[in-house]
Amino acid sequence: MKSVLSTRLIQGFRNKRPVYDKVKGHTGVDLDFKNEALFTPLSGTVVAYVKQTEMGNCLYVRHDASGAVLVFAHLSFTIVKKGDKVKRGDSIGKSGNTGTITTGAHLHFEIVCPAPYRPEDKVMTRSLPGAKGFNTDPLPFIRDQYKKYGVSNP
Repeated sequence: MKSVLSTRLIQGFRNKRPVYDKVKGHTGVDLDFKNEALFTPLSGTVVAYVKQTEMGNCLYVRHDASGAVLVFAHLSFTIVKKGDKVKRGDSIGKSGNTGTITTGAHLHFEIVCPAPYRPEDKVMTRSLPGAKGFNTDPLPFIRDQYKKYGVSNP
């Protein structure tokens, strides 16, 4: 099982490439998942599955403990639906190449926290279906949650 924490990073958080917002930058990270099964790194509830023009097929999972929403984008499909409970390690779908701002199959992964997770996150406000708040770098956030709740990296 491939983990978001152990997969090669393609584009980092707040990267300022031209396709991203010039002030805020990239709202998440792009990870090297090429049409592969995806597993949720944290337990939660599916709050939305939407098809967006730019981000393609997107799945939103609210983390039970923190209230943060995990965003999985450019999916080829999902096997969960709104209201489903998922546990860390559950299969949720398959990465893909959907949406207009993708250059190949990968996973765009982001975290939207209800309050700024770090002081510098205050500039990264985000409003998505089922998620309003502040973007934070998802990889340190996941590591912090694992430490806080005594979970080892899958």
